[in-house]
Amino acid sequence: MLPQIETLGANQTVVITIDEGKCFFSYDRFIAQKKDGVLYVTDFWDYSATTLKYFKEAFRLGLTKKEIQQMIDMGEIKKM
Repeated sequence: MLPQIETLGANQTVVITIDEGKCFFSYDRFIAQKKDGVLYVTDFWDYSATTLKYFKEAFRLGLTKKEIQQMIDMGEIKKM
């Protein structure tokens, strides 16, 4: 099975890999990956308002930026 690529908006791309992991890129930057039920983020997860909007959409996060940051701080979302 080949990876699937989905465009969420201008410069916002999700790549779904063969092993059901998911990667999110924004403006040609790697932003986040979800694998085996764990969400990993780079320092660029909130690079811009648009990146944040589509990051939340890609991973179906109905959270505020502050709530996401709290989850990172608590280790529920892992930093890469």
